[in-house]
Amino acid sequence: MRARGERGVTPKADALVSIVIPCYNQQRFLGDALASARLQSYEPIQVIVVDDGSTEDVASTVWRRAGVQFIREPNSGVASARNIGFLYSRGRYVVFLDSDDRLAPDAIAEGVAVLQANRDAGAAVGRCRMIGPAGEPRPIWGPSRRVHPDAYLELLRGNFIWMPAQVMYRRDAFVATGGFDGAVDACADYDLYLRMARMSRLAVHRRVVADYRRHEDNMSSDASLMLRFTLAVLDRQEPYIGGHERYRRALAAGRRFWKEFYGGQLVETIRREARTPGRRLRALQGALALLRYDPARFAWHAGRKVRCLARDLVTGSGSGDSLLPS
Repeated sequence: MRARGERGVTPKADALVSIVIPCYNQQRFLGDALASARLQSYEPIQVIVVDDGSTEDVASTVWRRAGVQFIREPNSGVASARNIGFLYSRGRYVVFLDSDDRLAPDAIAEGVAVLQANRDAGAAVGRCRMIGPAGEPRPIWGPSRRVHPDAYLELLRGNFIWMPAQVMYRRDAFVATGGFDGAVDACADYDLYLRMARMSRLAVHRRVVADYRRHEDNMSSDASLMLRFTLAVLDRQEPYIGGHERYRRALAAGRRFWKEFYGGQLVETIRREARTPGRRLRALQGALALLRYDPARFAWHAGRKVRCLARDLVTGSGSGDSLLPS
C-alpha cells in the first residue's frame, strides 16, 4: 500500500485511525458504509457505529461484520452521536463517516499521508464525488477549484467541505475545538470546520476520499432547516471577526450565498407543497420560515403574488390558489 502525501510521503501504517459512523434509520445504506470502512488499504483502523436511537434494526447489520464496535444511545441528534463515538475512539486520527456515505478505498491512507506531511495542520481535507441512492456515480465532483490558503476566509464565504468524511482530524486538534455542537445540529459539521480553521491550518488536497450519497432522506434536503442553522452558524462568527474588513466582507458574502442557495430551494418547496392537496399548512410553514430568515426574498415573491392576483382579477384568468407564483 502506498499513498502520496502533499510532499510525496508514504504514511507509516502504525498510527491507529478511528472511523466513527453515526446512524439513525439508515440501515439500507449502513452496509455500504461499513464495507468501505473495513476494506481500507491502510491499517490499523478502528470502526465505531453509534446508533442514535434508531427504530430500525441497525444492530443486526453491524453484528454481521466482525471487528466493528457498536454503541446504542437514546436519540439525541447527529452531533451528539459523533461526539459519543469520539469518546470511544482511540485513534491518533479520526474520520466521521455518515451512515449513508462511503469512503474511497485509499481514503485513510491518503489522509494519514497528508497529515504526516503537514505537521502543523489540524485536519486534512480531500474531495468527494456524488452518488445516487443505489450508489450510481453522478457527474458532480467537489470541490475541484483551488481553495484560498486562509481556510477560515474561504469557509465564511461558503462551505467547500461538502460532507464530513472528506475530513481527517488530528486527535488533539479535534479535542481543542470542543467537538460538534448539538445546538446547531443540522450544520454542526460546518460550525466545527469554522472553529477548526480559526485554530489550526487545514491541509486541503485534491484527491477523492469519499462518496456523498444524495437521496430523498438527506437532512440537507430540508431547505428551511438548513437555512436556519447555516445562518445561525455564520452569526456565531461575529465575535471573531471584529474589525477585520476582509473577513467581514467574506461573512456578508456567505450570508448572501446561503440565502440564495437555500432560499431558492425553499421557494420551490413552498410552491410544490401549496399545489399538493393536504399540504398547504407545510407550505405556510415554509413561507413563514422564508419571511423570518430571508425577508427580502419573501417580500419580492409576495409582491409578485399580489401582482399576479391583481392580473387574474382583471383578466378573469388563473386559479390564484398557489402561495407563491410560478
